[in-house]
Amino acid sequence: MKFEIKHKLTGMVLFSLETDSMKLCVEAAIKNRIDLRGSDLSGSNLSCSNLRGSDLRGSDLSGSDLSGSDLSGSDLSGSDLRGSDLRYSNLRGSDLRGSDLRYSNLRGSNLRGSDLRYSNLRGSDLRGSDLRYSNLSGSKGLLSSIEYIKANFKKTKQGIIVYKTFGENYTNDKWIIKPKSIIEEVVNTLQTIECASGVNVGTLDWVKKNTVNQIWQCLIKWEWMCGVCVPYITDGKIRAEKVQLIKKINR
Repeated sequence: MKFEIKHKLTGMVLFSLETDSMKLCVEAAIKNRIDLRGSDLSGSNLSCSNLRGSDLRGSDLSGSDLSGSDLSGSDLSGSDLRGSDLRYSNLRGSDLRGSDLRYSNLRGSNLRGSDLRYSNLRGSDLRGSDLRYSNLSGSKGLLSSIEYIKANFKKTKQGIIVYKTFGENYTNDKWIIKPKSIIEEVVNTLQTIECASGVNVGTLDWVKKNTVNQIWQCLIKWEWMCGVCVPYITDGKIRAEKVQLIKKINR
């Protein structure tokens, strides 16, 4: 079967090949150093492709399957990756400046050292992705911890009110569960991890929907807020380094 890679604006054929899949066609084009800038690869199945070091600037990869692919060191600046599947892909050191990653699945992807300046990450799934040393300056769509806490938790003079149960998942055996007790735990501050080490607490609505045990009203004091992590994809749960128990409440 003959596969063709066309320019997204002009429709000009950039590369064609008699082969078994678009994946093999794209890999061959990159191997032969074909200029694929601005190419239309939307909706393509490119899973587990070797696209390392490729130049796909301004290309349309929206809705494409790039899961498990090696795109390390690639130039994807200005590319359209809306709704693409990038699960467990290797994007280490890639250039994603100004790219559109809205509603893309980046779960478990390696974005270490990537350039994500001015990219749009609204609605993207970053669970378990590695963003160490990535440049996120000017990027859009990531959850603001400040705005999330402001919108979802009651504020008092002492701090914010949160809720917690005990005995359903992890409980530190050193914690003393009684009113006014202060419980502590080393907190994992990586926002790409949904559930991790720390005192996991949440909104009252989240606790009621996701637990069955006794609910405690708790306090995170203002001076403890620097030890709070709000995951990018939280649905109501956050984690903290230090929390004070206030009282038991009814469901």
